[in-house]
Amino acid sequence: MTNVSLFEAQKKALEYYDSIKPTTTVHGFTRYIATNGEQTIIVPEHFQGSGVWIFKCEIRNGATYIELVN
Repeated sequence: MTNVSLFEAQKKALEYYDSIKPTTTVHGFTRYIATNGEQTIIVPEHFQGSGVWIFKCEIRNGATYIELVN
């Protein structure tokens, strides 16, 4: 991992997810987001990468949820 804290990586992933999610979706739109703290990308569900944090982001009942996967 780079010298990025978990909280900084989570914030980066959440900002990216919020920028791509549809505004009218109230449930669903699950995406796996990988970030090294500087770059952020959507990855497949079972992605394994070194030096990155991987988060599962989704909308549940109109609210955004984020969970650390790897």
